[in-house]
Amino acid sequence: METRTGITKAVIDLLQWAPCQEGDVAPFKVAKIGVGIGKTEVAITLIVDAAAQGKRAVYLVPTHKLGSELLSRIEAEMRRRGVYR
Repeated sequence: METRTGITKAVIDLLQWAPCQEGDVAPFKVAKIGVGIGKTEVAITLIVDAAAQGKRAVYLVPTHKLGSELLSRIEAEMRRRGVYR
């Protein structure tokens, strides 16, 4: 659960980023994270949370196949939470 909290915090920090002033450092988060620990689940949760608040979300994926799989998972979670019918 500690890893999931860290991932969630990193994403929230990036979402709260504002444009840089001259001389500011761009916001980068880099982490070496293993497979099967919940990164995608955190992303899905945050996307559904945003949709429930009427916000838009962008989630980039490297392949169409993965995009289709994740879209199905996001829609299922939205239905489960009553956000999408």
